[in-house]
Amino acid sequence: MKIFYTLFLSICILILSGCTPKLTVKSLHPSLIPNEKINSLFIEQFDSDNINQTEAIENKLSNTIIKQKKVFVLKTNEENVDAIIKGKVLESSLNYDVYYKKDLNRQRCRIYEYDKNNKVKRCIQYYNRYIPCENRYYKVSTKIELLDSNEEEILFSKIYTKTREINKCYDEYYYTFPRFTRDKKEINSQLAEDIAYEIQRDISPHYKYFELEIIEEFDDNKNITKEQKSTLSNIAQLIEDNNINTAQSLLKELNFELANKSWEVLYNLALTYEAVFNLSNANLLYKQASKLTSNTKNLALINNAINRTKRNLEEKIKAKSQLP
Repeated sequence: MKIFYTLFLSICILILSGCTPKLTVKSLHPSLIPNEKINSLFIEQFDSDNINQTEAIENKLSNTIIKQKKVFVLKTNEENVDAIIKGKVLESSLNYDVYYKKDLNRQRCRIYEYDKNNKVKRCIQYYNRYIPCENRYYKVSTKIELLDSNEEEILFSKIYTKTREINKCYDEYYYTFPRFTRDKKEINSQLAEDIAYEIQRDISPHYKYFELEIIEEFDDNKNITKEQKSTLSNIAQLIEDNNINTAQSLLKELNFELANKSWEVLYNLALTYEAVFNLSNANLLYKQASKLTSNTKNLALINNAINRTKRNLEEKIKAKSQLP
C-alpha cells in the first residue's frame, strides 16, 4: 500500500510539474480586403435563403465592435455605401442512413430456468430486439460576393461550407421507425450562423488569440539567489492570473537587480508588454532576450515571439486603417 501511495504521489508531482503556465493575449488583425476601407454596407436578400442566412450575416456585421465602436453601418438601400453584399445559399441539405442496433429485449424472455429451492423461475436467455437508428448528415453551402458601390468590381468572393453529423437511436422502439422530425431547418439555420461568423472574420478587422508560455524558473541558477528564484515564480503566477501591471513592475525591479542579464526576466517582461498591446516594446525585449541564451529550445521560443510580435504589429497597423 505504501509503495502504491508513493508511486501515485510521484505521478501527481510529475503531472503538476509538467503544467507550464500560460498567458492568453489578443492581437488585432485586418480583414481579407486589405486595400479597402469598408464601413457602410447594404446587404441584399440572399437567393434560395430559407435558413435565415441573410439575417444571420446582418446580425453578425451590425454587432461587430472593435475598441467599443461599431465597425459597420448597415443601410437599407444602395445609396452612399462603401460596398454591397450579395449571395446565394447553394445548398441546404439533409441526408441520412438508416440502420438497426441489436440489443437484448429484457421484457421478453426466451428461456427460463426454474429454481426449485426458492420456487421461482429466472430468465437465462432473452429475445433480441433491433432498435432503429440513423446517421444524419446536414450541410449548408453559401456563396457571398462583396462588390464596390457601383457593382462594377468584386472586392471579395468566397464559398463557405459547414456540416454537422448527428446519430440518433430510438431505444423506446424496435423493428419499425417511429414518426419524427429531423429538424433540418433548425440545424441548418445553426450552420448558417456559423457561416455568418466566418464571413464576419473575413471581411472585418478582428482579434486573434494566442496562448503564450510563461517562464517560471531560471535555466542557469548561477548567481541567482533563492529570493530571486521565488520572485520569478511568483511573477509567473501573477502573469498567469492576468495581474499584468503588478507583474511588470516586479519584473523591472528584478531586471535591474540582474543587470539585464537574464533572458527569462526579459522574456517575461516582453510578455507583459505584449499583453497590453505594446508590440514594439515587446519585440525589442524579445530581441534582447535572444542574445542571452544559446539553448536551442529557448531560442526557438524567443524567435517565435520575435516573429509573432513583428507580424502582429504589421497586421495591427493594417487593421486600424480599416476601422471607422
